[in-house]
Amino acid sequence: MLAFCFNSFGQTSFSIRRIDKIKVRCNGESNGQITVIVAGGRPPYNYSVNGSTPQLSNIFPNLKAGSYTVTVRDLNNRRKDSVVLIIQPAKLTMNFSVRNLNCNGDNTGSINGRVSGGILPYNFNWSNGSQAAQQSNLSAGSYILTVRDSINCAARDTFKITQPAALVATAVGTNLSCTNN
Repeated sequence: MLAFCFNSFGQTSFSIRRIDKIKVRCNGESNGQITVIVAGGRPPYNYSVNGSTPQLSNIFPNLKAGSYTVTVRDLNNRRKDSVVLIIQPAKLTMNFSVRNLNCNGDNTGSINGRVSGGILPYNFNWSNGSQAAQQSNLSAGSYILTVRDSINCAARDTFKITQPAALVATAVGTNLSCTNN
């Protein structure tokens, strides 16, 4: 049950009862949301965030992570403000190093490193079909790694393993003549 207070003008007071927020799903995206719930006052209400053009809808979708000042005005132009913080997970990042081949044509290459950010656990998908975090016994070539966290945010990078030039041997011959003297 809602109880309303009346001021000396016979108008009900109003307040921002609740603000529901949805955080940004993956770092850098614009899918956060603010929903404002108001009680009392004289509808219709006008809503705005950070001084934007007022709107009748109490929902603000497609927001980036950050701090937002929500302003609500009722029909009597009474104003209520509230600061809302929309958060996001840390950026999913990869820090890998490549070990190139020792000899031309061998498979001594490797790619090792770590992933940070996002939300654990991580899934690894390499272009060679492997799902292991680290790669070894690799031949020369390019390898693409796509890492996905538990809510399907992704990071992708390409690693190139090189090899030294092939050794080339050249035979040099000398014609000898043998005579019986």
